[in-house]
Amino acid sequence: MQFDIQSEAAKDRDRYGRNTLGQSLLLARRLVEIKVPVVQCNMGIVQSWDTHTDNFPRLKDRLLPQVDRGVSALLDDLLDRALLERTLVIVVGEFGRSAKLSMMPGASKPGRGHWAWGYTAVFAGAGVEGGQVIGKTDHTRRPPRTSHAAQPRQGDGSPVPERCCLNSRPSRSQRARPPNETRIGIIRVREMSTRAETGIRSRYPTRFCGNH
Repeated sequence: MQFDIQSEAAKDRDRYGRNTLGQSLLLARRLVEIKVPVVQCNMGIVQSWDTHTDNFPRLKDRLLPQVDRGVSALLDDLLDRALLERTLVIVVGEFGRSAKLSMMPGASKPGRGHWAWGYTAVFAGAGVEGGQVIGKTDHTRRPPRTSHAAQPRQGDGSPVPERCCLNSRPSRSQRARPPNETRIGIIRVREMSTRAETGIRSRYPTRFCGNH
């Protein structure tokens, strides 16, 4: 049975992470192998990412490592099984977090509030050209004034070189998409922070869409 992940080797279950998201992604891979067309994985209760308090330690120590480990393992396995080119992997939330820190009543550590004007998405597989960061907001994370894809930029704000690789295989580099070129068929998103502390360490290059 594809739903019986107990049959997976312990080292593979460990590779995905022994948590709800990691084991769900492992199950997702098994379902993709039998051609289930759409699979959705959640990271547990919605409050997991609701970082109104203690924002930075929660991201660094708990939330982002689970995403990094689980999604990396999923992409690697899909690649090794020749499934990635026909599988679109999307990692996305429903909204972003505010640019400014705030302190909730009674809280001892600051966090970030809800931010409907921008959020993050990562795309990989299914012919998506990896190695790109697309889109931007201003310093307050307001929506961009232009609708075209922004020039890809690095974490320090400088333009990405003409040939770049983000999380790519060591011997492979990806060409950055020109700023006036868009891709039809990609789900529209509005914010991507290159400082968003994510680091999906798969051998397959990923593409960040939105604004930074």
